[in-house]
Amino acid sequence: SASMAAGRAAAFASKSNSNRHVNIQLVGASKTGKSALFEKLIQDQDPSKLDGFGQGNILSHLTVTIDGSAIKFLDCSGQARAQNMVKEWFPRSNWVFVVYDMCNKESFDYALQMVGWAHEAGARVVLFGNRFNADQGQPVQADLMMAKDVAARNNGFAYESVSLFDAVKMAMNQGDDDESVVGRTSTAAGLDGSPDVNRRSSITDALNN
Repeated sequence: SASMAAGRAAAFASKSNSNRHVNIQLVGASKTGKSALFEKLIQDQDPSKLDGFGQGNILSHLTVTIDGSAIKFLDCSGQARAQNMVKEWFPRSNWVFVVYDMCNKESFDYALQMVGWAHEAGARVVLFGNRFNADQGQPVQADLMMAKDVAARNNGFAYESVSLFDAVKMAMNQGDDDESVVGRTSTAAGLDGSPDVNRRSSITDALNN
């Protein structure tokens, strides 16, 4: 139900699980369009926070209100020199959104690595394919079936879009149980087996306590 989904979102935003102080950490290689995706999300959902966007050099903390819930984001630089610092935040994040350009195989391969590192740190993962260049007619270089499989094996889901909003909402409505997300993948054109947002799970219980 809508009320239950809203309750999940409020719980997601109100308190991070254990020592995880960030709700969503945004990572990915340089020039994947990650910053543009995040800026568009802020512009659409909480434009008053645009002044704080991009203030950090390597790590930028920003709380964005989405559907009435204050979500703590950590936007991370894609520079190679920042990799170790970015990885240090994986154990402190509930979800890690790994962004890649669907038309850039190098960024896809790097994203697959990042997914594994985030999962090892105990974070949930979204393998997010930025569809912008593909929509402009450039050839897709990423293996989307592989993306689905890798995300599922690492307790997450794959998503391809030109907007972060739906993937963020799905993460907000997710629980901590593997069954609710493993094996699922989605696209903005249509949800292909989208997770059941009505399931109550251990992370919801923990957040509400």
